Amino acid sequence: MDNFFSFIINAANYLCGMPVLYAASVVSIILTISTRGFVFRHFRHIVHQIVNGFRQEKSTEKGLSSFSACCAALGNTLGVGNIAGIAIALASGGPGALFWIWIAGLLGVVIKYSEVILGSFYKESDARTGVYRGGIMYYMEKGLGKNWKWMAIMYALIYGTSNFIIEATQINSVVGAFHGVLEFPPIIVGILAAILIAFVLLGGIHRLGDVSNKIVPFAAILYVGVSFIVLLVNIPQLPGVLKEVLVSAFTGSAAAGGFAGASASMAIRYGIMRGFYSNGAASGDVAFAHSTAEVEHPVLQGMWGAVEVVVDTIVCSSTALVILTTGVLDTGLTGTALTTAAFSAFFHNAWYGALFVGSIIALFAFTTAMVCAYYGEVCVMYLIKNERISRHVTVIYRCLICVSAVVGSVASLEFLWSFTDFALAFCMFTCLFTLFMCRKKISKLTGEYVGTLTRDRVR
Repeated sequence: MDNFFSFIINAANYLCGMPVLYAASVVSIILTISTRGFVFRHFRHIVHQIVNGFRQEKSTEKGLSSFSACCAALGNTLGVGNIAGIAIALASGGPGALFWIWIAGLLGVVIKYSEVILGSFYKESDARTGVYRGGIMYYMEKGLGKNWKWMAIMYALIYGTSNFIIEATQINSVVGAFHGVLEFPPIIVGILAAILIAFVLLGGIHRLGDVSNKIVPFAAILYVGVSFIVLLVNIPQLPGVLKEVLVSAFTGSAAAGGFAGASASMAIRYGIMRGFYSNGAASGDVAFAHSTAEVEHPVLQGMWGAVEVVVDTIVCSSTALVILTTGVLDTGLTGTALTTAAFSAFFHNAWYGALFVGSIIALFAFTTAMVCAYYGEVCVMYLIKNERISRHVTVIYRCLICVSAVVGSVASLEFLWSFTDFALAFCMFTCLFTLFMCRKKISKLTGEYVGTLTRDRVR
């Protein structure tokens, strides 16, 4: 078993550095050129459409509203990766990791936009319920052709299986937040999480949308708001911190205090993977949520995907800058403990810091866990076409997901994150290849939408 753990950790370290950066950069540039820089040239229009989307009609029986679908997707995107994952990136890759997190966000905007477009275009209605369903497997099979169905099946198998680990990672971080200062028994946290996840899953996609609508905006605004106050208090340190971020991104970071130092390659490895893990671009799963939306044109939903990355990068930056400006990076801590130490330094009280970070992580981790579980169900339903068998397997899958939440409360943090990176690397390479092959369809759909804008202006 030790050999297996070592293989996963070493494979993750190799795949999650320059290979992912090169692949994501090339595909992002190609998509930007093929869409004529739509997400950047028309960003003002995108913001206008998003603002109007808040006033959109409620979800229908067939699908969610664009806003609800976006909140469900953000429920998966805004998770412990924004708090514990970013802290791990800084503790392992140094301050320079933040620069590469920003690069991952910049590359991710057009990638996620493209994923959502394909998911919305190739979605289909469930034969029994009539609810929309879609995802990377669907646009692999329909966009690439039947000859590539084997890759869609492999993606569904690996993603559906890795979800057990992702689920465990989320709950493990909740335990890390509450255990210690607040001394919450880990197994109790796992059991409570399993019960809550089961309750949401039983309500289907509409309950998932309703819960996400309430929790995600509240948690994100609260966390970014408090982080902004921390930065205002520590604003004298901000210029020096930003300079260190830029310099160490290319030169590495020297050892200081409890911080062991980091090379530039470590900054890239942890910054890029924690950034992509957090913003969800190129992982292929974003289309699972967005495909449930009922929209007039796929590009309209694609805009929500682009904005998601911006929101996520803001939350990630909040965590990183709070850690760096409060001066706790050299304490030797990592993960949730490091972020907790940063807010505890601000509150001048360890209990308040643990309570705040623990509460935010609990909200983020819960939404991520329940959305991941739904995504896994989509994979199950794609793999098993027989309605009766699929229903039974879905019930079993839900039970296993809940069990993984309990197991995650007492599992090893290093292995969980390494396995998550390993699975994410596979999903990313698969997704990036698919986007590259479908670039003409993405370009055509974008061109159609831009054409409607031009005609509207003429009128």
